[in-house]
Amino acid sequence: MIGGGQVALRKATSILECGAKVTVVSPLILPELKKLTRRKKITLIQRNYRLEDIKEAKMVFAATDSKETNRKNFGQGEKAKGSG
Repeated sequence: MIGGGQVALRKATSILECGAKVTVVSPLILPELKKLTRRKKITLIQRNYRLEDIKEAKMVFAATDSKETNRKNFGQGEKAKGSG
């Protein structure tokens, strides 16, 4: 999950209900997401996103409040896997 705000919280909560392992990458993190980290529900990387963060991911969600940032990150999964 790229982003640590309301959008990320909504998406993380939903996919946790499906049994997924969730990693959140963002320099700014909502207290609710930090609480999930303390309860060992998610992994938190508190810094700006880097392409290598998604290298092992099965799915990547660009979950920021910025359409520009989400658009920029679209398609980077293929690049991280080395096929783009």
